Amino acid sequence: MPAVFADADVVLDQFRIGDYGAGACETMASGRIVLAHVSDQVRDEVASRAGMPLPIPETTLENVEEVLRDIAARRDHYREIAAQGPEFVRRLHNGDYSRDTLMRHFLDASDRHSAHRDRLPHLPPRTGCGLVFPRGRF
Repeated sequence: MPAVFADADVVLDQFRIGDYGAGACETMASGRIVLAHVSDQVRDEVASRAGMPLPIPETTLENVEEVLRDIAARRDHYREIAAQGPEFVRRLHNGDYSRDTLMRHFLDASDRHSAHRDRLPHLPPRTGCGLVFPRGRF
C-alpha cells in the first residue's frame, strides 16, 4: 500500500468519525496530501504531542469539492503542507513514541501495577517495532 499512496495526487481518508487512520499516516509519510475531517480535539492533542500541527487540511463531505478545487488552484500551498507529512509521522507515529506511550500509560511496572506485573510480555529493546503480545497473556 505505501506505493499506492506515494503515487496518488490526493488521498481521501475519513470524513465521519473526526479522526485520521493508518492510510492517512502512510500518505503523510509518503509526502502526499491527505484530506480528512479531523476534530479540533484530535488536532489539538496531536499538535501538542508532535510539536507541530497535523498536516491534513480540514475537509468534510460538504466541502470536499471546494478543497479539491483549491488544491488545483494553489498547488504550491498544498505541496508545502504535504512536505510536512514525513516529519509529522516521524515525530508521532513511530515505534519509539508508541513504545514510550505504552510504557508510561499502560505497561508501567511500578508498585501501582505490581499485581499485573507477571502478565506483562517481555519488552524488546527500542527497535522501532511494535509490541507482540503472546496469545493467552491478556
